[in-house]
Amino acid sequence: MATGLQMRAKKEPIDLENPLALPTECRSPLLLLSIGQVTVGMSSFLLGIIGFLLPEHQLNGGIMTGVNVWAGLIYMLAGASGVTLHSKHQSFMTHLFFFMSILSLALTFVHFFLFLGFSLLNESAKHTNWLSITSGIVAGSELILSLISMGLLGNFIYCRPSYTTVGFADISKVGIENKVIQRLPQPFRTHNQP
Repeated sequence: MATGLQMRAKKEPIDLENPLALPTECRSPLLLLSIGQVTVGMSSFLLGIIGFLLPEHQLNGGIMTGVNVWAGLIYMLAGASGVTLHSKHQSFMTHLFFFMSILSLALTFVHFFLFLGFSLLNESAKHTNWLSITSGIVAGSELILSLISMGLLGNFIYCRPSYTTVGFADISKVGIENKVIQRLPQPFRTHNQP
């Protein structure tokens, strides 16, 4: 059974001009994941706005820190960089999307534990527990999307074998030129001559 990289090598050769370009079989899943990240970011942002509109919102520290708002903005930026990567296959965009996915992954833990901690520690904020639970679900969704995005980028871009350093080349696509290399005779030298 062939692995994904072996199948990829058979389907499409790696672009030696831009080795960080997304392969065609990776573009659609990353686009869907990016749209999912934008959607999760928008829902987190809206939850943050709704949280500030709740009566007695100041009792829940998770709402007061605005974690839903700024986490939602970062999630949306991560998704937007993925959507941009789908249309512009530049190495800068690949690095940016990978960085934003790592940042989103780290932020999901902060997002989740801020709401979990503030809702469990404060007994008077029980009427906002539904917001804390929903924020935890949003953070968990972003955690899954970020991990899958990082896995796909790692598998298809960053951790694939480098065919340029190993020395593999597809000679069927190389144009053979009929150039004759002439060797000029060198004067005879012995080991003692400078």
